[in-house]
Amino acid sequence: MLFVYPDKPHDRRHGPAGYSDYRSYKPWLRDEFFFQCVYCLLRERWVLPLGKDVFSVDHLVPKSLAPLMALHYDNLVYSCVRCNNYKSDQALIDPCVAAYGEHLYVDSEGAIHSETFQGRNLIDILDLNHPKFIEMRKTFLGIHAALRRGECKELRSLFFYPTDTPDLRQLNPPDNFRPDGLETCHFARQEKGELPQSY
Repeated sequence: MLFVYPDKPHDRRHGPAGYSDYRSYKPWLRDEFFFQCVYCLLRERWVLPLGKDVFSVDHLVPKSLAPLMALHYDNLVYSCVRCNNYKSDQALIDPCVAAYGEHLYVDSEGAIHSETFQGRNLIDILDLNHPKFIEMRKTFLGIHAALRRGECKELRSLFFYPTDTPDLRQLNPPDNFRPDGLETCHFARQEKGELPQSY
């Protein structure tokens, strides 16, 4: 659902390992986290034509604090460049350990709120309620509502999956400790006709 943080911790489906450059994990993280920033929920489709180029690999525990975890997949998430820059060398709660929906929620005007210390920390560190961010969320909420009413049909593709979903089965990482996830990647699901057009 649009601008709804998960009510359960994210259960990782993929487990590539052995790359010598953490950026090699980006295709896996794109698929893992549904082509959107785990922190602000910005989607690739909303920043076309740049799309995935506006996103990066973020280290939950920063490289400066734990260099040995720099290439550990379970320490990596998919983040927009802006949130990654604001986060810098600070450690934030792991969305695979804590449900972000227990800490953050978005109101109908696009503002993010929290009743927990961890959630307020996320909002403050990442400046999630910057006026431009609030306006962006409000705009997409409005478009989404209009589509549900049968209006603005020419904007439906804003809520589609990207056209360049990676076929993870072709990547062949040095190792993979969750190989079953390959058949659940978005490309494979689309190939089998199991992937909805929008999300």
